[in-house]
Amino acid sequence: MIKEHNYYTYLLDYSLDYIIIFDDNFKIIDHSKNLNPNSDNNYFVNPDFLFLQFFPPNDRFSIEEIINNLSSSKLSEQFENLFVIDKTVIFAEIKIVLIKNIKERLFFAIVKDISKEKKYKTELQTEKMFMFNLMNQIPDSIYIKDTESRFLRINKTQALTLGVKNSAEAIGKSDKDYFLNEHATQAFKDEKDIVLNKVPYIKKEELIRHSSGDLIWVSTIKVPLIDKEDFIVGTLGITRNITDIKQIELELRRSESLFKSIWNNSLDGMRILDDKGKIFMANPSFCLMFGLEEHELIGQTISVMFHNSIEEINNQKIKNKKLDALVKKIRDRKVIPNLEKELHLWSGLHVWFEITNSYLEIEGKNYLLSVFRDINERKIYEAKIEYSEKLNKTTINSISDFLFVIDNNRNVLLLNSSFTEFIAKCTQNNSNIGIELENLLILFPFLTENYYDLVFSTKQELIIFDNFDINLQHYFFEIKFIPVIDDNKVNRIITLILDITDLKRYEEELRRSALIFENLNDSVFIIDIKGNFVDLNNAAEKMYGFKRADLLYKSLDFLIYNGLDIPSWEKLIKILSTTSKWTNKIWFKNKLNKSIRHINIEFLPLTDSKGDTIAFFSSAKDITDLTTAQEKINNFIEELQSKKTELEKTGEELRLTNTSKDKFFSIIAHDLKSPFQGILGFYNILKDEYDTLEKDEIKYMVTNMGESAKNLYALIENLLEWSRVQLGKIECIPEKFDLNLLLYSVKNILNGNALKKNISVVVESKDDYFVDADRKMINSVLSNLLSNSIKFTNKGGKIIVSAEKKGKFVQVSIIDNGIGMDNKTLKALFNIDSNVSRNGTENEKGTGLGLILCKEFIERNGGKIKVKSKINIGSTFIFTVPIAS
Repeated sequence: MIKEHNYYTYLLDYSLDYIIIFDDNFKIIDHSKNLNPNSDNNYFVNPDFLFLQFFPPNDRFSIEEIINNLSSSKLSEQFENLFVIDKTVIFAEIKIVLIKNIKERLFFAIVKDISKEKKYKTELQTEKMFMFNLMNQIPDSIYIKDTESRFLRINKTQALTLGVKNSAEAIGKSDKDYFLNEHATQAFKDEKDIVLNKVPYIKKEELIRHSSGDLIWVSTIKVPLIDKEDFIVGTLGITRNITDIKQIELELRRSESLFKSIWNNSLDGMRILDDKGKIFMANPSFCLMFGLEEHELIGQTISVMFHNSIEEINNQKIKNKKLDALVKKIRDRKVIPNLEKELHLWSGLHVWFEITNSYLEIEGKNYLLSVFRDINERKIYEAKIEYSEKLNKTTINSISDFLFVIDNNRNVLLLNSSFTEFIAKCTQNNSNIGIELENLLILFPFLTENYYDLVFSTKQELIIFDNFDINLQHYFFEIKFIPVIDDNKVNRIITLILDITDLKRYEEELRRSALIFENLNDSVFIIDIKGNFVDLNNAAEKMYGFKRADLLYKSLDFLIYNGLDIPSWEKLIKILSTTSKWTNKIWFKNKLNKSIRHINIEFLPLTDSKGDTIAFFSSAKDITDLTTAQEKINNFIEELQSKKTELEKTGEELRLTNTSKDKFFSIIAHDLKSPFQGILGFYNILKDEYDTLEKDEIKYMVTNMGESAKNLYALIENLLEWSRVQLGKIECIPEKFDLNLLLYSVKNILNGNALKKNISVVVESKDDYFVDADRKMINSVLSNLLSNSIKFTNKGGKIIVSAEKKGKFVQVSIIDNGIGMDNKTLKALFNIDSNVSRNGTENEKGTGLGLILCKEFIERNGGKIKVKSKINIGSTFIFTVPIAS
């Protein structure tokens, strides 16, 4: 008993919780003597007060129920209570225990202050709720992994990326379960590196496959997860979808690339002026058009492009005034958007340009973009077309027959003067009648919409015959609808109305007179309604080569079988029942003398006084001589037109050639002056200061005079050679020779020059090629091209000379790895009006004429020459020579 009492006393004195012992009447028997060491409050000092707080009288019945329920089977009951002491809210966990093995019923009330636990638990729940909402509301993917890269927690965005219905499905799985092996392996490696080295990586961009199947760009941040003992327990990853940003970046790069491509490769010249009227940018085509380098244009006013004889360029006051006006127009956006203008360039040339102006706004300032298109050639063609139209109009108006033209929209494009006068006569000069197809169809009933529909659909010429009465005057017309076909479409129809009134009168007279019938020069048949010949004249016998007895009472088909290209009798009857006439121009071989004749054949019905058809009449006119004469006239006209075109073309070519040669000679004159000036300069120094000069100075001057003299001699020699070619004094005399022998010969001659610069020259030709060309000219071309390659190749370089068969030609290529050329130099390389002479890699001089001679020689031998080059990579010259048959 003493031992148990000691335990009891020890429990009351040292328990961390507050203990109160009470009986059935809630009387306190004993209580803890010490304050709870875990409590910051002093409310345990007065146990009676505390007991009333724990078990207030108004709630006593609930406590009574608890203690009454305690028995040997249920020794304790636990509950929480909330009370306020000194305005402080206290959470207490209370456990009531029945004390056994004693006579009276006593109870332990063990009171534990859980206020802090409640507070921490509430804060933790709030924190968890905050983190949950934060993770699931952020559009980025957020995920936590353990040290083996297995998912511990993911947000909604990551679940969508993985393609799982809820976050719990991914727990314990890794990237390998959802992504391609390459991405999953790299992610695992990165996360292992973070775990091992505690080094995060930031904004790693990569391409992954979304659960939707789309490839998306993402930017990922991964950091180590560290617990309070500073151990890494996993990784935290935040991944952002940057596909839209990447697409914008790609579009920006594409846009920039497209702009550069258009700017640098456009055939049109482009220039941008700033708001001060100065040139801000100019593309290569613009520089080429105006013959100025980019550095000569940038920062200059536009006056730099024009000839100084223009008053507004020559006069500073006017120039400033014009510049001020231009600046104001740019700032006010009032420059004319589109115009065509002939400009007098600084070089003296007059060139027509189509100019399109638009505005750019950069950092709040207006810039003017102008696009220049060279329309010189178009202007020449326009002048030719205008002349041709005048000529055509004059020709059409000189035709006495009626003619008009419509387009495929049924608009009347042209009427000749004869038809205009006839319309005036028909309308009695009524000016209210519009010249439209609809009005013409009303005015002239023989022109119907159906005829035009038929020609547009069949693309075939149509001929009809019809009557027309006006002012008591009777006309009979032959109307031709002639399609004009372009690109397999009818884009115009020419309507030609021939007045054949007199011819019809003649036919009527012919029908009335049998004598005239017999003596006609034209072939005439009378055919019954069954299609059999009942009569024919002498001219018919001669025209077709059959005697009268051979044809009488035979069917019309007899002539068809013997080569007469007309419809069968059945088809002809149907045609004549609707059109009352069939006519055509055909070729026919005379059966007797085998001559080929061109005839104009016609079939008409013969009617009685009642208008009933009693027979058919066929006449045929031999138009062979007329056709031959017409063909000769047409051929003569075509030949004259061709000669005229050739003369115009030759005149234009001569003008362009003279212009080019004028510029060429001005360049040559400049190149001739330069060596003379050098020689004369050194000569004057030697003459005046010879006694005072050092020996090395004299040697230097003499050497330079010698070099200048050599260059001058080479230039004059090339110039004389070129002039002899132009005058035709150098004949192209083709011969059959082995091209490979010539290649090795030229290589051996020039090998010394190559060895001085330690350049390797290799000839590659698998087969022996025999060509048909002027040996001297080809030798000159090879020497020029190989010399140029040596000249523009650096020391230690390599040159390959190759030959291969290309169809009926041998293609020779001279390939070097020298300094190369830019596009501007390439374009002007073979032009006579451009001097592209440059010094070699060892300052070797050139004349600038060698390549022009090469082009002349190759083209005279029936070949072609071209060049490909890139700066600092090298050049390849290629020419072809005909293979000997």
